[in-house]
Amino acid sequence: MNFLCVALSCCMEALSIYSENLLWSKLKTDYASLFPNLIDRRRFNRRRLTPFIIQVQEHISAKLENLSELMVIDRRR
Repeated sequence: MNFLCVALSCCMEALSIYSENLLWSKLKTDYASLFPNLIDRRRFNRRRLTPFIIQVQEHISAKLENLSELMVIDRRR
């Protein structure tokens, strides 16, 4: 369950979606066939999972580190 929540949270970040309501609306309308067993929105709380999300972001960042001489970082917060 935590894996799914972290993955959804990372997708939200990548797509610049900052509202859980908007994400669930998009998933249910635009991607319903891809998420037939989507967890209830009330069970998804990305704020609790922040330490896991940071670990995933750091891991991905380390993988991408040597792929380019120039990297652009866009981060709201």
